Amino acid sequence: MKLHQALNAILLALGVTAAAYAADGMTPGQWLEANNTQIISTSPAYPDYTDLAAFGKAIGDARVVLIGEQTHGEGNVFELKNRIVQYLHKKKGFDVLLIESGMVDGTALWDYAQSGGKIADQAPGRIFYMYSRTKEGRGVLEYVDSQRTSKRPLILASYDTPHAGLESINRLLPDLERFLAARQSPALADPRWQAYLRAAQAVVSDNFNGPPSDADKQALIDLTPVLLAELDDSVAASGRMFDSPGFWRLQIASIRAGASDQWQIDNGGVAFWAARDQQAAQNIAWLADKFYAGKKLVVWAHNFHAGAFWGYTLGDFVIQHFGQKDTYLAGFVGYAGATRNMDNSTIGEIPAPRAGLIEAEWRAAGLPMAFIDMKQRKNVPDWVWSIYARPFNYTDVDWPIFYSFHGLFYVDQPVPATPIP
Repeated sequence: MKLHQALNAILLALGVTAAAYAADGMTPGQWLEANNTQIISTSPAYPDYTDLAAFGKAIGDARVVLIGEQTHGEGNVFELKNRIVQYLHKKKGFDVLLIESGMVDGTALWDYAQSGGKIADQAPGRIFYMYSRTKEGRGVLEYVDSQRTSKRPLILASYDTPHAGLESINRLLPDLERFLAARQSPALADPRWQAYLRAAQAVVSDNFNGPPSDADKQALIDLTPVLLAELDDSVAASGRMFDSPGFWRLQIASIRAGASDQWQIDNGGVAFWAARDQQAAQNIAWLADKFYAGKKLVVWAHNFHAGAFWGYTLGDFVIQHFGQKDTYLAGFVGYAGATRNMDNSTIGEIPAPRAGLIEAEWRAAGLPMAFIDMKQRKNVPDWVWSIYARPFNYTDVDWPIFYSFHGLFYVDQPVPATPIP
């Protein structure tokens, strides 16, 4: 074993991937072919979940499962994620879907659904537009709607810092102010309160009307710890999220994390580029530990957030809180095809990966769609811990992919999501 490890180190130093040398004389592609579970269909309407049973076994007793995606723009990846969510809900006892959008927006949508409204209809402008304004992305919202009157509905919530959703822009700060007023908060009498509100509104609306002044920024920085000290993490007796001190405490912290990201300033001891993910993990932790205590949660996110990268992404922070046993991180990779650009809705071609990346090895395995688990698997070959991938926007990332994800779904040819006018 020591000789093999030394050989790997020499190969890496020479710029040669250790993936060329697999266990028992098998190439990585051959090993993947022998150990894959083939995925039969991306269609959420496919009636048989047998091909997802290996994924179900892999997650074990995990309470929180994160599922990624490469760019926010692959239609068949959205479809397969929808199918996975349905499987987790129907077969594995997951009761809550947390989707990557502002926490206030998702909460408002679920409240709306309690009065009989359809989430999918109200999602545009509230839920991230690649999920709410594409046919394939909206599919999972339609599934949530279809389960509303079932014996065990799938609860929709969201976990992110505010990102210019309609509910965040229009009601977050007015509702916060009303909540604080009902508690006779001394912060409302602080001479810096209006400056705080101006800065916070700029953050919530993603600087749509321009960034705040330096004085307003400082007011937000100074008043945030004061506001946080006023509130605990409790759930209201009414059972409503909007009535809960813990919810509003998270919104104050989320605004500060959003400010850190936008203004490129550290948030306490957290670098600005990690502040959003750390706060999102805290939001998920409160939802899991307090508001939805005892329930199992599936988190819908981008690969960058769903994985554990360098110790500073959502997956890292979620594992830090829940531990490895209660967490499963699932990523997506693909070989070549096309995706829809989230910024301008144009279609971009996905080039083939360079030799030695796991996508190239998977193509060699010859399966159009597959899943592989490394969390529960025993005696994996050494190359597993040194093989790279293209998890973000089909760009090489010099970080071993199985340090970031417990398991991977492979879709050989991603196709663009279909926009809805």
